[in-house]
Amino acid sequence: MKNKPITYKQILEKKDYLPFYVYDYDIIKGQILKLKNNLPSNVELFYSAKANPNLAILKIMNNFNLSAEIISLGELSAVKKANFKSKEIFFAGSTKTDNEFIHSFNKGVRLFSIESISELQRLNKVARNFNRKIDIIIRLNLGNDQEMKIYKYSRVSDFGIEIKDFEKILHNFSNNFSNINLKGVHFYGMSRICNSDVLIKGIDNLFSIICNLEKKFDINFKIINIGGGFESSMLKELDVLIFCKKLKNLIKKYNLNNRNIILELGRYFINKSGVYITKIIDVEKKRDSIFLTVKGLLNCLLKTLSREGENKDDFAIEIIQQSKQKTYSTVIRGQMSSTIDAFGRGFNSKFSLPKSKPGDFVIIKGVGAYGLTQALSLFGSRSIIAEFLMINNRLELIRKRSNHDDIISYQRIPKILKSKTINE
Repeated sequence: MKNKPITYKQILEKKDYLPFYVYDYDIIKGQILKLKNNLPSNVELFYSAKANPNLAILKIMNNFNLSAEIISLGELSAVKKANFKSKEIFFAGSTKTDNEFIHSFNKGVRLFSIESISELQRLNKVARNFNRKIDIIIRLNLGNDQEMKIYKYSRVSDFGIEIKDFEKILHNFSNNFSNINLKGVHFYGMSRICNSDVLIKGIDNLFSIICNLEKKFDINFKIINIGGGFESSMLKELDVLIFCKKLKNLIKKYNLNNRNIILELGRYFINKSGVYITKIIDVEKKRDSIFLTVKGLLNCLLKTLSREGENKDDFAIEIIQQSKQKTYSTVIRGQMSSTIDAFGRGFNSKFSLPKSKPGDFVIIKGVGAYGLTQALSLFGSRSIIAEFLMINNRLELIRKRSNHDDIISYQRIPKILKSKTINE
């Protein structure tokens, strides 16, 4: 049964939860299958849990036989709870602590991405204490400043080991790092790319470097992580069919059919599936714009809403129960009495929305990835909101809303402050 768009009646039935998120199962399923049905057979799909680590979302990925890429012990607990097997978990992220290495290794994680020489040295010591070898891949920093300038993409980070330093590591690797198995390399350069040629050019460069290194050092990299970075917003998305076809040709060109190639994605799978639903509290006209004050915004929704450089076309906004009528230049703002708690102010143009009234519902679409996880949840000491999954035209609760008192659950007042004498 294919899901229909969320209705006014369904929102009204859950009005006591407002504001809340809804994720559409069918959209997630469609994004997954589009890739699984077209990727070369030796490419393994990993879901980047940081994009949305809700247990139900993780379980969907697990049900479709995706593996999981994590960056924290919290995400490790989540993917374990969602039934990912240890061999399906890959610990990435920059600069893991020794405790993270130890805890994750005890939980069965066997593959880590290493991003610096010092991190490699620390892991080697940790592995020695376990008296067994740990499998790693090393993240390379290939540089792509010119490419970013041309295509106006943002660099993912400056993390990773440069080629000249990687070559030094490869010299006598087994003796210097006797407790580590070097299984392969990892490259992740740019994010939110909608031009497949940009991605393919970077992968082509990576494959060329790998082949040269293998020949020079008589080594074989069994795992090649080509990263991800697919754009998927309300109006723009990477054409994965074209990408898959070009990747297949690249793999053939470099004769890499016998390698395990990893593609790690988060935003692409879930961003379009997610909507944020809230209610208008107040409507005010100021100068040439309408200001809608809604229940919960910056503390519930991704923190980049008001950032300069964001594109308002990344999102779609709908006012429920409005007939088609004249639209107005509109800013949506929250309850925080802060200029950053606004949606539309930082864009090149504000949103064009119909005239609204208090009590109307607002749906912000295209926030399935990094929505709640990038919200400033502690700002204003408000509750963490509920999440639902739309499946078989039903809204299934997948996160309960926290209570107002939960915000103080892990806080304490030192005894010394409870004594009146401290103030004398």
